[in-house]
Amino acid sequence: MLRKFLCASLLLALSIPVCAQSNYAAVSGSVYDPQHRAIPGASIQVISTATGAKREVTSNENGIYEVAGLLPGEYQLHVEHAGFAASDQRLQLEVGQDASADIELSDLAGVRPALAPNVMDGPLVLL
Repeated sequence: MLRKFLCASLLLALSIPVCAQSNYAAVSGSVYDPQHRAIPGASIQVISTATGAKREVTSNENGIYEVAGLLPGEYQLHVEHAGFAASDQRLQLEVGQDASADIELSDLAGVRPALAPNVMDGPLVLL
């Protein structure tokens, strides 16, 4: 009887999933405009500063993105979408970390492009 109990206990113990820590990290978040409306279709690039390896995803219809399976280290997070100024920020990811990085993109309406005047064209007039 004891032998059957031990065998059953061993089978039960082996069938329970073991929760192991992952050697990878992940980053996820939302991309939104200054009025906090979701920006679907934004391009998100996660670039390793150590190796230059790049992962690219697109935000879904709710502005949400996720990049998993990243090695621990420092990353540059580059986000862009037509009609908005691009955003860049640095992330330090640790083993097993699920980082959250929400990104607010600024409207281009408030951003004036840099103009390089041509001295041959005379005075520069901005309207």
